[in-house]
Amino acid sequence: MDEEGRYVQRVFTDGQPRKPCHVYVVVHDGLGAAKYGLGETGPHDIRVRDHLREGWREHDRKLFGDRSAAGAVEDYVRWSLRARGVRAFLSAEQMPQKGASETVALAEMSAEQLWELVEEAATVVKVEYVVRQG
Repeated sequence: MDEEGRYVQRVFTDGQPRKPCHVYVVVHDGLGAAKYGLGETGPHDIRVRDHLREGWREHDRKLFGDRSAAGAVEDYVRWSLRARGVRAFLSAEQMPQKGASETVALAEMSAEQLWELVEEAATVVKVEYVVRQG
């Protein structure tokens, strides 16, 4: 945490431009589950597409400057869920497209509540980039 109470993640970089990345929430009504995760932008956005093919629907997504920033938000959401006693809901067998550890039961937390955690994380997470010299 920094002096402003934000969760800080330090990232070492070579100083090169980084690709944007988003955090998404998808819902599967038949399984009674919501899922959060990271997705690339543009033609490389296979994560959400894979979920849609398996019967999920997109609830929302938020774009971040790069994968490190989106990953810090995802980490904060995971930590917040575990601190509240919310555990992964689906098994790996139920998620052939991967990501079972990032699922929650809709009976325990709605997609809207999960999205609120993403929005909260976006305001309290700070990524510091440290450029490696040499």
